[in-house]
Amino acid sequence: MNSTTIPPHLDLHAIATNAAGIADAFRHTRMTDADGDARYIEIADAVGGFVSIAEVIATAATIMEMFRMKVGSRASWGDELPHVYVAWSAIAQALWSQWEIGSVELITERALLHLILGTSRQALCKFDEQESMQE
Repeated sequence: MNSTTIPPHLDLHAIATNAAGIADAFRHTRMTDADGDARYIEIADAVGGFVSIAEVIATAATIMEMFRMKVGSRASWGDELPHVYVAWSAIAQALWSQWEIGSVELITERALLHLILGTSRQALCKFDEQESMQE
């Protein structure tokens, strides 16, 4: 997994915050996995060490910010996009379970797309329920 060059127009504070959030969610995912310690070592071995895990998480945070910018420069997590805590968790879980894919960009974007599509589906179901209750 390669690191991503940060385009100059991205918010570095948002990237740092996202990296911290993804790292914490990754830690939580490790703690809740029955075989978490072994999996963590397996991932570290695959990428060349524990520092490389941090680099991958930083790359995922950059991809997350780039994804937000694709939605719109004023798009924000919790408004146009799902809540930021949910996004961090989705990315961490995807990295944890799909590490072998090898493309942090693919894993991160796929996690965010699944999250957005799932949120949209839930919103449509709630709307349909409300419509049927009004009839």
